[in-house]
Amino acid sequence: MCIRDSSKVYWRIHKARVDGKRPRDWVSGKKSTYDRAWAQAWCDRVAAGEAGYRVSAEPGMPSMKCIYNWLKRFPEFRAMHARARAQQQHGLDWRIYLEVDRVSAGADLASAKRATAWLEGRRGRLAPKTWKAAPPERTWAEPPGGGMRPTKGG
Repeated sequence: MCIRDSSKVYWRIHKARVDGKRPRDWVSGKKSTYDRAWAQAWCDRVAAGEAGYRVSAEPGMPSMKCIYNWLKRFPEFRAMHARARAQQQHGLDWRIYLEVDRVSAGADLASAKRATAWLEGRRGRLAPKTWKAAPPERTWAEPPGGGMRPTKGG
C-alpha cells in the first residue's frame, strides 16, 4: 500500500474495513467544467451586449449555474467577467451617446427619450452593486454642564 501507516487516511480506511464498511477513498463531487475557451466565448458575447442568461440558454454554452460557480472558484474567470461587463457598460454608454447625437441631427425627440431611458435603465441594472459603509456608531459623552449629548466617532 502506498499510503504511510501513520497517515489519518490510512487509519480511516483501516477502521472502515474493520467495521465491515466500504472505505471512502474517493473525492466527492464532479470535476469542474471550467474551460478557458468556453469562458472566453461566453465573456466575448456578454461584452458584445448580449444578456448572460440568453447566452447561457443556447446549446453548447455553460449554464448560469456554471457561470456563478466559476465566478466563485476561478479568479481568472472573475477578471475576464469584470472586463466583459465593463465593455458592455461602455457599449451602452456609446449607444446613449449615439441617441443624443441622433436628436441633434433632427430625429424625433420623444422616441430618442424613450430609447435613452431604456438604455440608461439597462445600464443601471447591469452596473455592479455597491453599498455605502454603515455610518459610525454614535457615542454619548458627558458635556461640561452635565447631561448627555451625542457625539460623532466611535
